[in-house]
Amino acid sequence: MDDVPIGGVRLFSYPDEKDACILMRPDANTFLAFSQKCTHLSCAVYYEPEKDRLECPCHEGFFEARTGRVLHGPPRRPLPRILLERRGDVLLARGIDLQRVL
Repeated sequence: MDDVPIGGVRLFSYPDEKDACILMRPDANTFLAFSQKCTHLSCAVYYEPEKDRLECPCHEGFFEARTGRVLHGPPRRPLPRILLERRGDVLLARGIDLQRVL
């Protein structure tokens, strides 16, 4: 976990190698992870720590970094959240919350 600096990210794949995800560390004790694919057209999102949001450069979609909810369209659905579990100094992905909007 210490290999991700505060304000930094680490890219990983979950649940399969074709499923790109982004792990963020906004502060010393918080780790958040989401699918890296924008819910609009699957462009890769990136973390903008100064604005505390995930941004999609393809069509200017913005997502809240702590929840994955849409801040600005064209995406209409939130980013799928990767559920994390800490086991000592190890951080494991253990599931996906699709965060469906009804």
